[in-house]
Amino acid sequence: MVSAGDFSTKLPCTASYEGCGKVVAWGSSVKAFKKGDRVMAAIPFHRYGVRSITIWGGLMNAGLKAGETVALVGAGGGLGHLGCQFAKAMGLQVVGIDARDPGLDLARTSGADVVIDARIGKEKVVEEVEEVKKVTDQKGDDSALTISDAPGAAALACAIKKMYGTMIQIA
Repeated sequence: MVSAGDFSTKLPCTASYEGCGKVVAWGSSVKAFKKGDRVMAAIPFHRYGVRSITIWGGLMNAGLKAGETVALVGAGGGLGHLGCQFAKAMGLQVVGIDARDPGLDLARTSGADVVIDARIGKEKVVEEVEEVKKVTDQKGDDSALTISDAPGAAALACAIKKMYGTMIQIA
């Protein structure tokens, strides 16, 4: 709709992280597009495409460098496990936090270096922070991404990131 002019949007533009761009290459069976066509992802792409672009964008906006640490609050969900994998591919240390047994397992198998169960309650926040400090040279996380909409998730992310670290709310 944007490239068709329905919104009078000046092109080129980036429509969020919804999988848009310009065709630069294609396979021999592709007939509907040519080089230079502006395209936007359709519904079939949404299952992982938009999700992966969303979490990737969050990690990119955090401005992290290899060797730094990111905490993912909601690490065992649909975006979180992708975030763990992307963060590891970027060379980051990953602290995965979730509040469900399957989510904790998924965070582990997706590459989180430290996995913390968020169900331990407020009285255990200090212990969580201490666990995080063990993998971050006693300074806390360089950045925290909140992918959970659970009450207190954003506060937890703020509590475990280092002073002046970045906190990004995705959910």
